[in-house]
Amino acid sequence: MTGEGTGNFIGNLPENLINSNITGVEIDSLTGRIATQLYPNARIKINGFENEYFNKNSFDLVVGNVPFGDYRIYDKEYNKNNYLIHDYFINKSIELTKPNGIVAVITSKGTLDKKDDSFRREIAKKAELVGAIRLPNTTFKKLANTEVVSDILFFQKLEKEREEVPEWVNTTEVKYENRINNYFATHPEMILGELDYKTNRYGRYDLTVNSASENIVEDLKQAVENLPKNIVNNELLLTNDDIINEDNGQNDKDIDYLLHQPNYRIYRYTYYNDKIFYKYSNNHIEQVNVKNKDRVIGMIKIRDLAKEIIYVQLDTYTYDIETFDELFNKKLEEFNRIYDEFVAKYGYINSRTNISAFKEDDDIHFLISLEKSVDGKYEKTKFFFQKTIAPNIEIESVDNAKDALVLSLNKYANINFEYMQKLYDKQINEIIDELVQGDFIYLNPLNYSKEDITKGWEVKSIYLNGNVKNKLKIVEELKDESPYFQRNIEKLKEVIPKDVDFSDIKIDIGSDLYKPEDMKAFAKKILNLYSEPDIRYNEKTSEWKIYNKTVHNYLATQEYGTNRIGALYIFEKILNNTEVVVKDEVEDSEGRKRYVQNKEETIKATEKKMLIEREFEEFIHQNKEIRDRIMKEYNERFNNSINANFDLELTLPNLSPDIKLRPHQKRAVARSIFNPNNLLLDHQVGAGKTFIMIVSAMENKRLGRANKPLLVVPNNIMGQFKNDFYLLYPNANILYADEKSFETKNRKRFLSKIAQNEYDAVIMGQSQFDLLKISKGRQIEYLQTEIEQIVEEISDLNSYEDRISIKSLERTKKALEKNLKKLMDSKEESILDFEQLGVDALYLDEAHLYKNLYFVTKLRNIAGINQTASQRATNLKMKIEYLEEIGGKVTFATGTPISNTMAEMYTMQRYLMQDTLREQGIYNFDSWQKIFASTQTKLEVSPAGNGFQLKTRFANFRNIPELMKLYNSVVSNDMINLPIPKYTNEVLEAETSEELAKEMKSFGERAEKCKNGSVNPKDDNMLKIVNEGRYAGLDIRHINENNPDYEDSKVNLVVNKVVEIYNQTMENKSTQVIFSDLSTPKDDEFNVYDDIKNKLIQKGIKEDEIAFVHTAKNSKQREDMFEKVRTGDIRVILGSTTKMGAGTNFQNKLVALYHLDTPWRPSDLEQREGRILRQGNENEEVKIFRCITKGSFDAYSWQILEQKQRFITQAKVGAITGREVKDIDDVTLDYAEIKALATGNPKIKRKMEIDTEIEKIRVLETAYRKKQYSSENFLNEIYCSLLKIMS
Repeated sequence: MTGEGTGNFIGNLPENLINSNITGVEIDSLTGRIATQLYPNARIKINGFENEYFNKNSFDLVVGNVPFGDYRIYDKEYNKNNYLIHDYFINKSIELTKPNGIVAVITSKGTLDKKDDSFRREIAKKAELVGAIRLPNTTFKKLANTEVVSDILFFQKLEKEREEVPEWVNTTEVKYENRINNYFATHPEMILGELDYKTNRYGRYDLTVNSASENIVEDLKQAVENLPKNIVNNELLLTNDDIINEDNGQNDKDIDYLLHQPNYRIYRYTYYNDKIFYKYSNNHIEQVNVKNKDRVIGMIKIRDLAKEIIYVQLDTYTYDIETFDELFNKKLEEFNRIYDEFVAKYGYINSRTNISAFKEDDDIHFLISLEKSVDGKYEKTKFFFQKTIAPNIEIESVDNAKDALVLSLNKYANINFEYMQKLYDKQINEIIDELVQGDFIYLNPLNYSKEDITKGWEVKSIYLNGNVKNKLKIVEELKDESPYFQRNIEKLKEVIPKDVDFSDIKIDIGSDLYKPEDMKAFAKKILNLYSEPDIRYNEKTSEWKIYNKTVHNYLATQEYGTNRIGALYIFEKILNNTEVVVKDEVEDSEGRKRYVQNKEETIKATEKKMLIEREFEEFIHQNKEIRDRIMKEYNERFNNSINANFDLELTLPNLSPDIKLRPHQKRAVARSIFNPNNLLLDHQVGAGKTFIMIVSAMENKRLGRANKPLLVVPNNIMGQFKNDFYLLYPNANILYADEKSFETKNRKRFLSKIAQNEYDAVIMGQSQFDLLKISKGRQIEYLQTEIEQIVEEISDLNSYEDRISIKSLERTKKALEKNLKKLMDSKEESILDFEQLGVDALYLDEAHLYKNLYFVTKLRNIAGINQTASQRATNLKMKIEYLEEIGGKVTFATGTPISNTMAEMYTMQRYLMQDTLREQGIYNFDSWQKIFASTQTKLEVSPAGNGFQLKTRFANFRNIPELMKLYNSVVSNDMINLPIPKYTNEVLEAETSEELAKEMKSFGERAEKCKNGSVNPKDDNMLKIVNEGRYAGLDIRHINENNPDYEDSKVNLVVNKVVEIYNQTMENKSTQVIFSDLSTPKDDEFNVYDDIKNKLIQKGIKEDEIAFVHTAKNSKQREDMFEKVRTGDIRVILGSTTKMGAGTNFQNKLVALYHLDTPWRPSDLEQREGRILRQGNENEEVKIFRCITKGSFDAYSWQILEQKQRFITQAKVGAITGREVKDIDDVTLDYAEIKALATGNPKIKRKMEIDTEIEKIRVLETAYRKKQYSSENFLNEIYCSLLKIMS
């Protein structure tokens, strides 16, 4: 026990550990002596932990309270690590613990949250984080007189060191550049309070945890209950106490009989001749003795009879209808009787004891799915009462060719004329002609055969899809080969995209659509050079290089350049889309040299850059030959495809008859089967993406398009996903990874199961999927490629101008080289690689969690570009590359593939359509960006408010129709008319109180001081002003609790509206939900939650009819609370987006929703409103209220949010009417906007009007250019005609 004190750890040991050999270490002499007297049987060491020597691997359990402080400990053995005190204590504790032993420590949140993950990586090699609990900032306030966030961490030492990096090593960036460990991001229930942000003494906002409960002890007990149980296990990797083999020679006949039973699958028990057997493989069955024998026999009987009921339903050929019904009802009656007897004796199948007894049988999860949880108890599912599966009845004849085609596609996933002829008694050429006349099929010239008329036919939605321009070229070359090809030409010409005019094409100057000859001619012209400069383009790196850039003339150094940076230097940066920055060399007080930006010279150079860009635009405008060439190439590369509608008829033979897929779901499934591309399911909340994934996996398996589908879902919905699978396919053979499948002692056996057997599907959680290793050779190849790209990038940078960029790339390169060396030095493990599992189809739910995919780019410090390498994203990329190599397919599912910036679209494209990106020459991000995105560098107020900074952002995304066509080639995103209630958006607009008006004026004055630099950023800054402004708009009492409760505040407007609707809907017990991410419940501090609740009670609503979601401390309490909302026992519920967003279903009686504050992101808005606009709401009409305080930041914040949301929606469905849109990257209020809002200045409105006018002028300019180019082409044609006449 480290940091033992007077012996509290020893005194609170569980009873079964009291007689253990206990050692305590306490540095304080007095408290150490007290502990010695209190616990004489314990060894108490009165010394510093660093001064005590213990044998390594000698303790079963180490518990410690790490001293708080930002200093290092001297310990000869660990000095080389240079550990801070927290890290030192944790590392040494793990070193002293035996393999499989436990370390429990209290430490600061920095251990898990700090950006530098090197320490976490180090301890992850030798220990697993089995759990963590984050305590509120007030936990130790009485002891330390300070508010600090602390964690209780639980580690288990590994049996041997590992190389793979678990997810808890990584962190996720949240607001204000704070980070939170991925463990807490995926286990928010282990945070005992509400996340918040408070300013530190430097004016920076730090992540903190506010207490949300009065009883921290109860909260802590509940959190401990959430920790994994029974994790200490000294058994060997594959040993299983539950299975004891018996060597009985007399069993040979029984085993031989069982080996020939076709329905006896591997990894299952069976009961035969009063003995229990277990099937290890197709050729290996043994008799086993099991603990709880009678219990296991009972579960085998339930399982076997359930399977028999399924087989009876599938086999309708053997019986007439009357006999079938009689047999089915008899079996069902027997099944209910056996089940009831079992439950009466042993409890529900879902009880922990029953699951443990049957866990080695792969059908355990099928048995679990036979029960459903209702109000904390289990009930029978409909499997006990009705038919749940329909037989696949073979149709023997049809009366038209179309029906024969549909049956062929559903049986073989292709056009099988031999099969179709058996169904439709006509000659094959007659069937073909009928299908051609009906416009159902087309002959692909690449696959047809003159000798065999049945070869090469494709259905319409496959042939008239994709790159139709290329298909037209091919068929025109071969048009004389077949009489059917003329029809292809006519139809392709009908659907082929119309060419985009040059005036509508917006690309960067550095795009590879321009040639070096264009650049040479331009530079020579504007600089009045005698010869063309040496300008080259590297296709591999997408980089332009200008050699001998120094030119000494007025045009190069004054007109288009400056004395500090010449015109060709600026032009090269324009071509490569890099910042133009001028730096000065300075010396610090110690004589060290460094480079700082010269803002004045940089601004001058930026102005010259803009001048060159305008000159280039005019140069192209005057050069018709270049315009025509670019227009032709652009249309050939980017405007060549169409995306067909896969509205094919699917029979889905094995799907439960109770399940009826909607049309959009069937289209997505058809696209998964017949479209050769990967797929992204991007549907709205509640659109049934889960069902699409499951049905797609099963259909591709049935049709032979996939052999072993792997479905990966978030950990928290794995159980529900598995139950949905059995709901759709009761007879499916599924391998399901539970929480113990990937523990060290079980992982090897589980992976062997995947590799050796033919499952219909394998289901696992994302954290388990991340642990699947890619082979060493493939990892080495991938890392070497990444390093080569970085080396090329560094070689192209200027060691003076790009010093910071080079350092950043060098750090990344060193990290990759370190990983590569470790990988090459590591021993080959016996555990199976991903490639050895036999997986050939991947379905990944919530794929946006893998967005942090690193890529090399010359663009630096641009909002929206992720430059941090996520190991899980890299691993996913390697797995996808392997699947594509073997002809496999990948399906992503996420409702938020684009959340902050359109640049996220590139990441999804890179995952799912890398071959297409390469074909179009835009696999490299910089090439992609030069076609589809423009950047803008401008002066902005720095975040601290103490000056200005040059900031480069994505300003616009352009060529939108072609971008969305490219994106949608792998996306299924039908706009669906779900049966959700009609809704009206209403605004509750509160007046400005005198106190708020004064405060807003104060915000303006403070902003002025920040702008002028007359205030220390540590004391005040723009972020602080914006944050306080949001709270003030919510309720002025957040600024000063002594401010009066303004009668017309939006809180009071909401209270009155809630009471009004409450009374109107008393008979139906309708419910209402209030969202606020600000001002969540806190003890002894004003918050709107308690204020609203108290006012609602005063106005007649019962206290037990009002609930805060924050009071539910675990999933069971949350579910109980939500069930009361569903039944109307709770009429008003308040919560935040994170607490009541995704995965929350209590829509049954919801009639009104209130946005008390403005959501942070569009995805937050979608998640909030998805609670009420959802299937299953009994109300035909509902209301959504947006609450705004006049004169505050509210209206502007809503306007920004709506702009983002509208753009994302339009982008998804291709409803953007223009060719260029502004990016939607997070927008913060800048100084001018704060000043205008704070003072009620109408100029902010005028600014938006001017922005609109500017956009109109740009549209007019484009129209003028288009007309001018058209006239020019017309005159050229007339001129050529006249020349012909004259000659």
